[in-house]
Amino acid sequence: MPQRNMGDNNEFAQHLTYQAAGTGTLTPSAGINTAGYEGVCFIIAMGAIAATSVVTAKLQQSSDDGVADGYSDLAGTAKVIAAGNALLTTYLDIYRPQKRYVKLIITIGTDTAAVNSVVAVLYDPRKYPVSHDATLCGGGEFHASPDEGTA
Repeated sequence: MPQRNMGDNNEFAQHLTYQAAGTGTLTPSAGINTAGYEGVCFIIAMGAIAATSVVTAKLQQSSDDGVADGYSDLAGTAKVIAAGNALLTTYLDIYRPQKRYVKLIITIGTDTAAVNSVVAVLYDPRKYPVSHDATLCGGGEFHASPDEGTA
């Protein structure tokens, strides 16, 4: 059986880049195309969150990336990210979305919060190995049991 690793089994895409401390709604310009995958997990790396800030992340979906079918909230996906989660990582995962495109929306209210990044990981592909989209992923390397020595 061929060797399987994170790179063979998943597609990676930066969904949101660093957002300095502020308030408002952070909306990516495009959704994640889930065609060919069973699910997508959005990994949220938070920065500083003011003690009185209210940060909420939620998922939305569209059949055509918002062209004719506007993005709609997905029931039950709103996640509150507490001030105690500053500088921690959290995630929202959706398995078998009903529509092809999914995006994560982060709303920061009351006081400021920063988002270091959001990475989307498409997983459980229908075809192996995964061919990485060069517009989404800059590539990577896999090493199995390397010896100690010069990196």
